[in-house]
Amino acid sequence: MELRLRDRIAAEGDEDTLRERWSRVPSRHALASSLEAQGIDVDSLVESAGLTDSDPLDALLQVAWNRPARTRSERVRQVREQHATELAAQTAEARAVLEGLLARYEEFGVTDLETTEVFRLAPLGDLGSPVDLARVFGGGDVLRAQLERVQSWLYAA
Repeated sequence: MELRLRDRIAAEGDEDTLRERWSRVPSRHALASSLEAQGIDVDSLVESAGLTDSDPLDALLQVAWNRPARTRSERVRQVREQHATELAAQTAEARAVLEGLLARYEEFGVTDLETTEVFRLAPLGDLGSPVDLARVFGGGDVLRAQLERVQSWLYAA
């Protein structure tokens, strides 16, 4: 059965393809739906693999290609290291928003970054209203783009 499970995951694409698909919300949902249609519930896979502190992508990569699973904390640490210059170049307010998004991911996982509702939740909500946060970045569209930016960073790490 384990071999079949690996084959079903690998049939969705190679490691880079899965990472790319997982980095964007619409394609992440499409991948999860495709796997579910094949009898693979990603959340159940994470739990059964004992990887509840890891990203679901890491569980998929571990099962399909025996890759070591990183915790969400490790992913965030890598993002901070790889994007230190970018983060330092931000205003203090913008950096606080980006760090808040990383903190939400680290504690609660990627589903927290799928909607703008995250801007109302701590620690982001503590920084101001979504309108206040949008002003930091020059508008709502740019603020929403930060969700994609952080997810891109997380899955490139």
